[in-house]
Amino acid sequence: MFQRFRPSTSYSTSSSTSYGYTYGDYNTTTTSRPGTRRGTGRVSTARPRTGASTIARVEAQRIICAVAESRGISPTVGLAFVNLDTGEATLCQICDSQTYVRTVHKLKVYGPSEILIVSTAASPKSKLFSIIEENLEDIGSKLTLLDRRYWAEATGYEYIQSLAFKEDVEAIKVSVTGNYYAALKYTDLGLGLVFALHSLRMRYEPSEGSMMIDVSTIYSLEVVQNLQNSKSRDCLFGLLNETLTPMGARLLRNNVLQPLTDPEVLNTRYAAVDDLTKKEDLFFATRAALKNFLDADKILTQLIVKPTKSTIQTTEQAINQVIMLKQFVNSVNPIYEALTGTRSTMLNNIRELCAPENVTLVQELIDRVINEDTTYAKQPLELRNQRTYAVKSGVNGLLDVARTTYKEATEDAYQHSTELAEEYDIQLDLKYDNARQFYIKIPASELEGRALPPIFTNIVRRKKNIECQTLELMKRNQKINVSHQEVILMSDQAVEALIEGVRIHMSVMFKICEAIALLDMIAAFAHLVTLNNYTQPQLTDTLGIEAGRHPIKEKIMQTKFVPNDVIPATYASFPILHQLFARLGMDDNIETNVSTFAAEMKDIAFILRNVDRRSLATQGVVKQSHYGLALARVVPLPPGVVEHATFVAHKLERHMLRKKKTPETVLKEKRRKLILNLKEHLVQAHAGVLEGEVLTAWLKELQKEFINRMTALEVEAASAGQESDDEDEVMEDRSEHDEEERPSTYASQPSVMTISSHMTTSGSASESTVRAMSEASTLRAVSDNER
Repeated sequence: MFQRFRPSTSYSTSSSTSYGYTYGDYNTTTTSRPGTRRGTGRVSTARPRTGASTIARVEAQRIICAVAESRGISPTVGLAFVNLDTGEATLCQICDSQTYVRTVHKLKVYGPSEILIVSTAASPKSKLFSIIEENLEDIGSKLTLLDRRYWAEATGYEYIQSLAFKEDVEAIKVSVTGNYYAALKYTDLGLGLVFALHSLRMRYEPSEGSMMIDVSTIYSLEVVQNLQNSKSRDCLFGLLNETLTPMGARLLRNNVLQPLTDPEVLNTRYAAVDDLTKKEDLFFATRAALKNFLDADKILTQLIVKPTKSTIQTTEQAINQVIMLKQFVNSVNPIYEALTGTRSTMLNNIRELCAPENVTLVQELIDRVINEDTTYAKQPLELRNQRTYAVKSGVNGLLDVARTTYKEATEDAYQHSTELAEEYDIQLDLKYDNARQFYIKIPASELEGRALPPIFTNIVRRKKNIECQTLELMKRNQKINVSHQEVILMSDQAVEALIEGVRIHMSVMFKICEAIALLDMIAAFAHLVTLNNYTQPQLTDTLGIEAGRHPIKEKIMQTKFVPNDVIPATYASFPILHQLFARLGMDDNIETNVSTFAAEMKDIAFILRNVDRRSLATQGVVKQSHYGLALARVVPLPPGVVEHATFVAHKLERHMLRKKKTPETVLKEKRRKLILNLKEHLVQAHAGVLEGEVLTAWLKELQKEFINRMTALEVEAASAGQESDDEDEVMEDRSEHDEEERPSTYASQPSVMTISSHMTTSGSASESTVRAMSEASTLRAVSDNER
């Protein structure tokens, strides 16, 4: 439908071309990520690649993104995303950190097909440019450099004023400050796509208001794509995606990747889901009405984009879009009727947007030009017939003549098919596709024992059928095609006038489309709640979960899932969180020579740099042993290997635990030596010459030293005993037959204070010595027993 062109301008090939980039006046020369990374003189701040180059999408979309930066201690980055498939421009301003983590996250979530950046940022490379360049492969994008004048702020405001809906212009101009001209102008000059005046959806998306989930976490937690099978629905998005429209699926994906953090909006949505789940008539009527919607985003976008050059093909497509618009408008009223009686504020707002008066004017414009019985068809022949008879009679005097010719030529083709069947006594059918137009299909069984008559040509064998044509049929195809083109050309003026009239009402049409998408997502949640018996969480300052079930595991498990304290649950309480990080997996990155350990360390460093009090964080250490054996169980190893490895691992672990118990013996030996040492000192004092105050002072020092050393040994013994108890509990849970009774560490020992209490300063030296000797003998007997 669109004509692409490259303006005839001379390209400036300055020093930046050494980096593999070319840029000029209206540069459309782009580059993908270079094969080798050039040094930037700093440590990489990007999180390691996860193995998936892009986040799984509902569908492929053409998105252009312009990036602008105001440098400073806290840099502010402006992003403008223009979705060429859904006719929406999203403007973002992000107060980012020096690592530009939020900017990169936003780029990866939107996944633009092309990123526009000012050419001066490439030579020398700015930090933002280098970080974007490092992440190009993960984003799945290519880079285009444009001259600085395309980031002129004043010109950007003019462009916004001319393209945005009139009622939205002032709000957008107040919300944004920055350079958004490049992305909008590039769609015109670089891609040859022109948006009609005041027809482009523009919205401002602040950096706050949604949780940031970095791409590695999205990948690791299988948020939008299953790690084992990219086509599987066994992921969070696949589980939640019970939507019935393409618009609803796109909105759901955006909400999964950027969850809302506004409690008021969340509670409003909860109330809408609750209303749909409690009122069966409301729920079933809503779901039934949603089934009739085509992709309204794309329909409306095609109507607001003007081709640079009109052709037969663009006019054909325009008629197709008008027919689909007719079906979209006819599908709105059933939504209005289905939502009758709702008590939800959100559902009432959607109902008001879908009120008949909001689509009446567009409906009248369509009814003046398009036949009432015209409907959108998916089959090629039926769709061509609908295009041919779409415009009402009387709009163009020659239109009816061209239609008559088309009708007669088509009837001739069918008549020719009937004559062939009768003449050659062959059962055949007349089929149609866009490439060959009419062709003949003959079952192979009809030709058993005989050759295909020579009148048939362009023969193709497909399984049990033979497809062919005749010269006469090809002549009639040509006649049909010419008459069809005449019909299209004669319908062009009426269709273009209709589209111009409809463009005036595009603002309300897009708002209705957004309302339908939101309703579809909410209805999908209601379906899930009913089907899986999910519960509504309370938004509080505490994280609390009771009897939860893992939603994906519950879906894929053959046996009943045992509830635990993780959602969905019978009760849940959640604080509003703004960041979610995860490190999961053992994915060596061979291409960049990054081992599992190195990748883990880089991921953890990334998390620690960005985590704050509003983040959900993994407190304490997760105790998990033998995770290698758990991994081995999912690998198709020969029978018995894992079982034998488990036996050996447990045997080695028991051996290590026994070795860890040997410090108890060492401690007993240290205690015995300390007591014997005390005995020797007391014996020497008894036989020595020290008396009176001198002996008393010496005994005090001996007492103090003994108490300190024995206390230290008791603390050491207590610590070793606690560790041994913990390890024994683990072993008892794992293998009951290995349970052992540990001897008490110091149950039979006399107290240190008991010994020291007898070593008083009163009495004669000889009495003190005798008492100490008596205690020493007792201690020696104890130590002998322990040994």
